[in-house]
Amino acid sequence: MNKKRQAPFCHGFEVDGRHYVYDVHTNGLLEVEPVLAAVLPLYGTLSCRGIIAALTPRFDVATVRAAFAAIERGRRERGLFLARRPRLAPPPVSLAAPGVCDRNLQHLVLTVTERCNLRCRYCVHGAGLGWIRGHGAAGMSPDVALQAVRYFLDRADPAADPVISFYGGEALLDPDLIELVVNVARAHPRGAAVTFAIDSNGVLLDDRVIDLAARRSAGPGHQAAIAGPVAENCT
Repeated sequence: MNKKRQAPFCHGFEVDGRHYVYDVHTNGLLEVEPVLAAVLPLYGTLSCRGIIAALTPRFDVATVRAAFAAIERGRRERGLFLARRPRLAPPPVSLAAPGVCDRNLQHLVLTVTERCNLRCRYCVHGAGLGWIRGHGAAGMSPDVALQAVRYFLDRADPAADPVISFYGGEALLDPDLIELVVNVARAHPRGAAVTFAIDSNGVLLDDRVIDLAARRSAGPGHQAAIAGPVAENCT
């Protein structure tokens, strides 16, 4: 029982106390017992003995071993819980050629940060929804942001005004990055035509942000926009 198995390539989540697994290879959505839901993320990461030790506070040894057997039986009989990753299909040669998909761009969305200062129950990030990626601590570096802006504006559609959006998390947690992007974009040959948008809950709006949005981020004949949900139903 000390043997380590191959980790299944599937995704588990819980809804209203019921456990589900999406199996990539079969494209199947399965409802599973709680013990199997607990075992699958550990299978292949820990040895069988290690999994039993980790789960015995919740399940008896026989129940955990039955879950091991269910995984191996699913692999043999139904092609479920397989470890190998599916191969990615290469793009058509016509679309892979330079200048085909990287031209006439119209809108760039920069995810400034995964952090947020609120925990709204209706938010698509977390909000108690087990299958949604929650808020993290990652943020976009200035180097990555400026590379993206220059790439975008060099390939922007000449017949349309480019749009750059700042998104999160809560984008206003990093106003320095937003201001840097605005300044660099404005200095680009297409910069005067850019419209900027900030997706925000509005809690961090202050004089600096309002000045940036109302004056410096709006090009001639254009408007800056700050959009976001009303900050209610929050905990």
